[in-house]
Amino acid sequence: MDMKYQESQYLEFDNLEVIPRIAGLLPRELAIRYHALPVAEDGKQITVAMADPSDNEARKAIIAVLGPSTLIVRTNAQFIDKFLAEFWDQANNQPLELLLWLPRKSIITGIETYAEYVATLLGAHINHFETADIGDKAYKALVSEIENIKADIVVLGEWDQTIMERLIQLTPENNLSNQMPASILVVRQPIHPIKNILLILRNDAAIHTSLNWTIGFARLSGAKVTVLPITIPLPAMYDHNSRMRCSIDSILTSNSKFGKNLRLVAQQLVDSEINGKLRIRQEAPTWQIHSELYEHKYDLVVIDSETPNKLWQWIQVELVNALLNWSDKSVLIAKSSKIQAT
Repeated sequence: MDMKYQESQYLEFDNLEVIPRIAGLLPRELAIRYHALPVAEDGKQITVAMADPSDNEARKAIIAVLGPSTLIVRTNAQFIDKFLAEFWDQANNQPLELLLWLPRKSIITGIETYAEYVATLLGAHINHFETADIGDKAYKALVSEIENIKADIVVLGEWDQTIMERLIQLTPENNLSNQMPASILVVRQPIHPIKNILLILRNDAAIHTSLNWTIGFARLSGAKVTVLPITIPLPAMYDHNSRMRCSIDSILTSNSKFGKNLRLVAQQLVDSEINGKLRIRQEAPTWQIHSELYEHKYDLVVIDSETPNKLWQWIQVELVNALLNWSDKSVLIAKSSKIQAT
């Protein structure tokens, strides 16, 4: 890939290698509208090749989806459009890979039927994973199989654990959510068809992964989507900067990053013709989720697993762990994949 600096301070690409996983991080509608294509990823920084980086509206929309560390570079519009057409044509013809694991201690019945429903809904190819190993050996074998078949989503049931075991140790699902390179659908209630989805959005997270999965499920099943925005404050010992504080009021202001993300989510739901609504709650983060699940009926809960840094990752893990420990709903822990939002 030959590059040279321009006076505009953007990079000019003469040749470009498209990586499907990275290219799919930007929803199709935004990519085509703004002639933009993600081409590289370095840690949390995503490089986007774009025809007109001076378009402020386009830059804001792309950064809202991919995060503030996004690097936008310049390239030829015809070149971008050619690769976009090829990439999305290939993506339309490339099915998702679903991997089903039925642990020996799984206590949920009907998981195979549910996995077949999910696979049919998403147009995914279903694979089965079996192992005689337990614990870390089983997880390592599962990771190896995920990488081997390039699985997009792993479907698994709830392990048979006593209440005391749940209180004193992490569930196997918790361990898997921290280790797996693919999205994980933990089946607590194999309810289908899926008609009501709860999308949990955190103020620290990029929105594209969980939003893509949510729209993918909702658009294909006709489900309604409730968006629950929660603000997770940093621990007091780290909160030296007032700008890092985020209240329930500030997320709705026009200038807040989280507020902009929520408007983008609303627009994407409208563009996808999905019936959606925003729920604002005032409790602490975990209690917001707990109360919402207690008061309303949902078939699926979606939460993003990606975080901007190790500190937020620790906070996110605690939130996901709490959700998995007491939720009786099926939970999708979303990670990057080639699922299309539009």
